[in-house]
Amino acid sequence: MVEMVKYKNELNRVALEQFTPSEMNLFFAIVSRIRNKEDCVIRFSLKEIRELAQYKPTAANRLIEDLTHTYAKLLKLTYPHTYTKKDQVIIESFNLFKNFEFCEENEATYDSSGEKITAHTGTTLKDGYVDIAVNPHFSCLFNNVFSGFTQFSLSEFISLKSKYAKNMFRLLKQFRSTGYRRFSIVEFRYMLSIPKSYQIGQIDQKIIQRLKQELSPYFKNLTIRKEYARTQGKKVTGYNFYFTPEKIYR
Repeated sequence: MVEMVKYKNELNRVALEQFTPSEMNLFFAIVSRIRNKEDCVIRFSLKEIRELAQYKPTAANRLIEDLTHTYAKLLKLTYPHTYTKKDQVIIESFNLFKNFEFCEENEATYDSSGEKITAHTGTTLKDGYVDIAVNPHFSCLFNNVFSGFTQFSLSEFISLKSKYAKNMFRLLKQFRSTGYRRFSIVEFRYMLSIPKSYQIGQIDQKIIQRLKQELSPYFKNLTIRKEYARTQGKKVTGYNFYFTPEKIYR
């Protein structure tokens, strides 16, 4: 069975700053299994996370360390969203998980496959489990998602090597039915966490070429074009991504 990641498009407003490719794999492996679990505590075995994320290092302590780093980086992220009534943009901390514990005596409600756990056995770090629960404030991103969502194959995401390709993959998948996505240069730098020191030439050489190479197998006829200001000097104001739209089956 193909493991799918599915969430509300609003999650794509969050820039995964400072995340390594491995940490992105771990994060979206977890996201693939928290859908429609509300804010219940979900039990993951470390073996399961390792398999989902295709995590290579074999030492349990290394995986625990990387999961801890991933969680710590999540706590530093911000979530920009718009209030409908006043069309006001609000920036808040992205405290996605209310529970992320390896050995506390929490009573998990479900395992990640959706099976209800009726009794807690007092697992410890040695047993290789982590209990995770989504913050109720953000549970709408993963529950009852029927429209306005992003969906993609976890294995395809993991197959990408660079952090830039992984980030762009999820952002383009939001527009899989239209085949077009425009980024202003400011948004492009922000969403891909591009170093401020990079000039356009460096972006083209180190990022755009890599995106074209890695993403072309997953986005048919992928074309990336610069957008220029209509002024003398032709300042680059953004990048436009074009690809053949996917057929969406209802």
